[in-house]
Amino acid sequence: MLLKIKMITGEYMEFQVTEQSIVVGRSSKCQVVIPFEGVSRQHCLIEFVDGQLFITDLASTNGVIVNGEKIPPSERFPYQTYFPLSFGSIQNLSIDLDPAASKESFIPIIKLDPTNVELQTSTRKMPEKNSVKRKPLAAAATKPDAKAQSRAIMNILVILMFGALVYWYLQNKKASAPEEAQPTFAPGKTKSKESDYF
Repeated sequence: MLLKIKMITGEYMEFQVTEQSIVVGRSSKCQVVIPFEGVSRQHCLIEFVDGQLFITDLASTNGVIVNGEKIPPSERFPYQTYFPLSFGSIQNLSIDLDPAASKESFIPIIKLDPTNVELQTSTRKMPEKNSVKRKPLAAAATKPDAKAQSRAIMNILVILMFGALVYWYLQNKKASAPEEAQPTFAPGKTKSKESDYF
């Protein structure tokens, strides 16, 4: 069984394990030692029984998250290798049951020696509220890119062409329309109303 671990710090670790049951934690007594803050001394148990993987949270402080949900502590939980698994400062732990068939590997690989374990802590400084500098919107809008300029020119040309076609159509329609007959007056009849002409 090959465990590939990605830490929240961006580091990668890889552990080749031959046992069917392993404990992952910060303690040097664990089969897989993760000496990082946020990982309990004995955080979880990974078992391979009758072709099925099981994860058990060993009542850890931060718990174990499988597929986005925290699993109940001290209960054997069936696990599929395609589900994301994380806990403490481990962003992702993937389990490869057949490492010889897998060609994917994490680079760089950090292999830890369980006999020489130091607790590594990380502190992150959050940016101050007003420390993020942003471009003003007006400055960003004053310099359009070449594609946007090309699109604007094409849109203007299409509108002009459409207008020219409509104008041409209306002019041809007027020229081809028959002249309307002018009203004629019968002799002796006088204009009585304007509506007689229309």
